[in-house]
Amino acid sequence: RVSQGTTFAEALGRYPKLFSPLYISMVEAGELSGALEKALDQLAEMLEKDQALRAKLQGALTYPCIMVAVIMLSVSILMTVVLPKFAAILTDMGAALPLPTRVLMGLSQFCASWWWLILIVLAATVFALWKYVNSATGRVRFDALKLRLPIFGRLTQEITLARFALTLGSLLRNGVPILSAMDAARNIVGNVIVANLVGGICSEMREGVSFSEALKARQAFFPPLVSGMVGTGEQAGNLPDMLAKVGDYYAKEADARIRFMTTLIEPAIILVMGCVIGFVIMAILLPIFNIQSMIK
Repeated sequence: RVSQGTTFAEALGRYPKLFSPLYISMVEAGELSGALEKALDQLAEMLEKDQALRAKLQGALTYPCIMVAVIMLSVSILMTVVLPKFAAILTDMGAALPLPTRVLMGLSQFCASWWWLILIVLAATVFALWKYVNSATGRVRFDALKLRLPIFGRLTQEITLARFALTLGSLLRNGVPILSAMDAARNIVGNVIVANLVGGICSEMREGVSFSEALKARQAFFPPLVSGMVGTGEQAGNLPDMLAKVGDYYAKEADARIRFMTTLIEPAIILVMGCVIGFVIMAILLPIFNIQSMIK
């Protein structure tokens, strides 16, 4: 397409599944300013920072997820394979079963008999949640929930602020008009609530309100640090540099919070799963102790 006379940005626009509006806007700005090489360098740097944030979050959640999966598999094997055989032995001996053992054996028999129904219900639940989250109403509520959750909500805010500031700063540095840059940055924040806030900021800026004043009116999401740095950048004429500093700051804050979450989640999971396994072991050992007492 380029050899036929189409611009590089227009050619990229034919493949929206591969190249985002942000990518195309950066390339278009580089072509118009005659600094395509610089624009591509900054685009690569920005994408690397965004990927680094995603990788840190995924890495922080991988180990806890593996722990939960392994322990759930172990408990499932105990409930469906080991306990039914153990229950048959106790029944033959005519031993009185304590309440924890009766509860666990009831769960074991249910899981062993209706495991296929449990899998169907779980699959249907996951599918229904997935469909709901991807609907218009569900997406709004899910994104709002992500911002309200303890610890996770703050992390979502920091990651979103970092992506928004770094993206907007890179676009402005490459000569993209601020309103066009805002529209492009709005598409990559990854949260409908925040995208609507950015849309409201764009509307106010078209009416003559300054960027910093529009941010101040939305301090529930944009902290005073953001509006203050933006206001300083507007007055000094170096808004792209100020936005880059804001983005770097919140990227570091998100990194620190991810490390804190990792430190907090691992012992919490170990404690909860230890209680579950402890209950299973207690339910198995109590009848054995009762049988030993009867024999003595």
